[in-house]
Amino acid sequence: MRSVAGVRRKRGASLSGAGEPMRTREISLGGPFGVQRRSRRGMTMVELVVALAVLVVGASSAMYGLLGISVLARVQSERALAFQAGRNAIEALQAEDFDTAFARFNATTGDDPVGGTSPGNAFDAVGLSAQPGDVDGRVGSIDFPGNGVLLLENVNDTELGMPRDLGGTPGVDPDDHALDYRLLPVLVRVQWRGAAGDASVTLAATLSNDKNVPSP
Repeated sequence: MRSVAGVRRKRGASLSGAGEPMRTREISLGGPFGVQRRSRRGMTMVELVVALAVLVVGASSAMYGLLGISVLARVQSERALAFQAGRNAIEALQAEDFDTAFARFNATTGDDPVGGTSPGNAFDAVGLSAQPGDVDGRVGSIDFPGNGVLLLENVNDTELGMPRDLGGTPGVDPDDHALDYRLLPVLVRVQWRGAAGDASVTLAATLSNDKNVPSP
């Protein structure tokens, strides 16, 4: 009969592995748990990148919007300056003696009346710059029917309402009416290089002994 001590020793040996110390091993929680943890990290980085991209796009859109508003404001301001310069030119023509208005504001100095000021057919506008390639570098111009020297009534110019009689005689002729006109159509143009590129405005009027009759 085996002794109890012997049985106990055998049991201890089988449990301890023949007297060797018991070995322990760390169990890694792999499988779905580890994958899920890594996936969560990856999604967080993706979400961060997407959020940054959205932020950049939003900031760019806001910046372009502000720039657009700024350009629009400048364009409106430039047009107001151009219209004011054009009106000032027409008012200067109205203020001139009707019989000498053409000679003082046409494209030549050869027929300028003695005394007084003859501004000619070009003018400046405060706050506006001439377009590149502009011959005289001035934004404003004043045009009459004809070539700038002769006042003609047989020209084809719808903006000036031509051809039509200017001298008060029936019909339309090819003669120069610089000295006997009774109507004086005038076209005032302002052309400039602005915030949105080249731009222009045009004002038309017909001067007469009654000072000014708006063109149709």
